[in-house]
Amino acid sequence: PMMSGPGWQMPAALPDLPADFFSLWEELSVRVTAPLARARLHDLCFITKMGTKHTHARAAAQAYLELAQRYKGKDSPSEQRLLLSARADDCVQRALTLAAAMNQRDLVEEAMTTGVELAKLAVEDPDAGHGTVCHLLRPFIERDDCPEEVDAVLAAAQARFGSDGWASNDLADLQ
Repeated sequence: PMMSGPGWQMPAALPDLPADFFSLWEELSVRVTAPLARARLHDLCFITKMGTKHTHARAAAQAYLELAQRYKGKDSPSEQRLLLSARADDCVQRALTLAAAMNQRDLVEEAMTTGVELAKLAVEDPDAGHGTVCHLLRPFIERDDCPEEVDAVLAAAQARFGSDGWASNDLADLQ
């Protein structure tokens, strides 16, 4: 909840919503075209067990990855770069979580490939900080199938941001 108090919260807890909300979300999830709306609606359907979980998880993960790929590193508009990079790491993490939960191996690989590619862009982005790289790669570090490229990206990030003590420590923790 964004806000809560004794006996209330905003937005309402899912069990407190009328049943027609859930069917509306499922109906809208296949009609909307904007990736953010598709991602969130399919994710809500997955969370609330509306329809086929695997289908909703896949559709949400694909839409989240589509959103993540809007971050183009230094080629992103400067006024949007911070928002796009922050959204990218959240989207990659959620796509990976959904794909892994449903054992959708191809989407797990796509999420990790997307995360690594976006982390490479962040290393080259003059306005990006080390935090973007860390947030994009952190979900992969403890996985058995961590992409081999992660070490090279972390080394490049360490070379770029390593003069900052905090950045150096954060990146070292991931290596």
